Amino acid sequence: MPVFNIENPSSRAQRGRNNRARGAHLRRLPEKEVFVMTPAEMVELWKERQRRKGLTDEEIAENFRAVTTYTLDSIPGAASPVRDSTVLTRLARDLQRGGSVLTTYRVIRRGNSTLIALRGYAGLRQHLSASLYGAQHPTIIRMAVGPAGQRAMASGGIIVTAVVSPAVRTFQWIFDDEVTWRHMLVNVTMDMAKAAAAAGAFVASAMLTAGSLTAAGFAVPVIVPVGVGFAAAVVVGLGLSYLDDKLQVSEILIDLLTNAQEDWENMVTEVRRETGYFFGTRAGQLEFMRRFSGRR
Repeated sequence: MPVFNIENPSSRAQRGRNNRARGAHLRRLPEKEVFVMTPAEMVELWKERQRRKGLTDEEIAENFRAVTTYTLDSIPGAASPVRDSTVLTRLARDLQRGGSVLTTYRVIRRGNSTLIALRGYAGLRQHLSASLYGAQHPTIIRMAVGPAGQRAMASGGIIVTAVVSPAVRTFQWIFDDEVTWRHMLVNVTMDMAKAAAAAGAFVASAMLTAGSLTAAGFAVPVIVPVGVGFAAAVVVGLGLSYLDDKLQVSEILIDLLTNAQEDWENMVTEVRRETGYFFGTRAGQLEFMRRFSGRR
């Protein structure tokens, strides 16, 4: 038998008035003020604290420039190694799940297809959960297994640098008065050159390691070529950075660009001056006509 809830209309109206009053009370609550500092305000706060320590404005400016320059210069060079170390760590953990971090693989060729056969307990692994993959399989590429995966990992480092370097160098150009567009252009070029050299070292070392183990009759551990390639890339990147600092290659290129810009500006100024003389003055027009006619 259905049960009907019969309510007094006056009580419903009163409950509605109570709910509206409660809502109005909540709406009247004062809003909390959220204090958000802009980057400029944060810098000024930092400078004020440095002044309290007794530093002069010149010392504060020099310290700030040194800290920001060192930090920003380190970001582009560290972007690719950080990404590669993440892939290497994920690969090691996945292989450990399958029984051993030194799980080996074989490259099998069947007709026009290249396959990669992994040992170990595939079902226990989270990412490499099969025993046999195509060489171009997305999982193989993502985990940097085999030649194609290693090349993809190296090219991924170049892409990361190509994204991070211009952004960081542009930020440095905007907020540092001593950094010009020449510094930005040279620094981005050097970052890309270092990334390309490190990627080449990664691929060469990984393939050489895998080829040497195969030629010697040993099974190739999945993580060893990747680890050797990663170490080679880091060494090459650090070595190029050291040589750049030691030989001042970036500074030389910046000076060359500065001289080229000055020569261009001087040439433009000279052309404008002569154009104004020959076409803006009567004496210049007469001289131009004499030169054009061949008469002196």
